[in-house]
Amino acid sequence: MLVDLHTHTTCSDGTLSPEALVQYAKEKSLEAIAVTDHDTTAGNERAIQEGLSVGVEVVPGVELSAECDRGSLHILGFFVDSESPSITEATAFLQEKRRERNISIIEILEDMGVFIEKDPFLHNAYLGRPHIARALVDAGHCETIDESFEKFLKRGASAYVERKKLSEQKTITSIAEAGGIPVLAHPVTVSDPEETVERLCERGLKGIEIYYPTHTDKDVARFTSLAERYGLFVTGGSDFHGLHKPHIGLGCVNVPYRVLQEMKEHWATFTS
Repeated sequence: MLVDLHTHTTCSDGTLSPEALVQYAKEKSLEAIAVTDHDTTAGNERAIQEGLSVGVEVVPGVELSAECDRGSLHILGFFVDSESPSITEATAFLQEKRRERNISIIEILEDMGVFIEKDPFLHNAYLGRPHIARALVDAGHCETIDESFEKFLKRGASAYVERKKLSEQKTITSIAEAGGIPVLAHPVTVSDPEETVERLCERGLKGIEIYYPTHTDKDVARFTSLAERYGLFVTGGSDFHGLHKPHIGLGCVNVPYRVLQEMKEHWATFTS
């Protein structure tokens, strides 16, 4: 039995609705998925209800962006209470900062003579750079989403804008106070995984994602060793986004169900 504990829906920057994601998981014969949308828990209950209908276990989750001097630092939260004030306040802050960045990016593009439809980004705080990339393709400025990022949107590109995020401590605390388990996502994207894990454990980190599409066998061994050293449980998932990342398939990293089982046992202890 296989699971995928890192997925995204149309509530953030995925291309499948929460219901469609669960249905697709059923088609892929996955036993369970975690919905971990960026900076929102809006799709969790919808996915849970669809899971009950079709027979797929759904873990309510979130992926929060944290401040990071170098690299990219994201913290996954599993089994979060979507109605908890700590998580709603954190996601509201991050959504507003995402909206502000979107507007800044679009204004820079306009100054460069590159125009896309602006209105959706004024009102929808769940939209992000992948949606701007798609808009650039739709408007004929780029041929692919990858080209949009390379030319305009990636760090260091002509229209890149940094987004204000939560501190490491605030990110972990927001998840923990919502009854969730904070987990370091794709540690390969931080500049110094060993130093980062040691620091985050002091702040309340409980797990580390070791199974991930871009992790090599060497990475998996390295991060497994970190988990053992600091008493962290391990997770894994595809980081599925649908058509926004067409090369990443749902369930592609073959995470066994025992990973979720151990996490559930840990959660029961964590919340008791």
